[in-house]
Amino acid sequence: MKKLGVEPIRIKGCFCGVPLVAYDHAIGAMAVFSNHERTFDEGHLELLRVLASEASIAIENARLFQEERTKARHLSLLNTISRNAIATLNPDEMLAKITEQLEDGLTYDHIGIGVLEYSTREIVIQPKQASAAARSAGASRWVRV
Repeated sequence: MKKLGVEPIRIKGCFCGVPLVAYDHAIGAMAVFSNHERTFDEGHLELLRVLASEASIAIENARLFQEERTKARHLSLLNTISRNAIATLNPDEMLAKITEQLEDGLTYDHIGIGVLEYSTREIVIQPKQASAAARSAGASRWVRV
């Protein structure tokens, strides 16, 4: 164990471990330990291999399912943003809705949309929109970069 750079938790006993493998890549390990010396034999090792194989399949299926859920959530977000962008004629209101939807649908701390200001040739970013009432009152959160 020390050759692997691992300090043993216990000095005496018996350890049996096998890798968890998915698509020819190690994704983890499954191990058992006994306080008694020489507890495990070839039968225990084979059982552990079978259990590890089943666990690897279950872990990979869960990972793939989570990946598909994330893709579906992102597609739904894109659909919602597209529908709102088409239905909104006011550019500031549209950007506010898009920013809000991105913040709600993604896990980023800050989201801003950069728009080219043609007269000054600067990109203007509106990181978070003011409420509709504040916008209508003239509050602007545009930032020049």
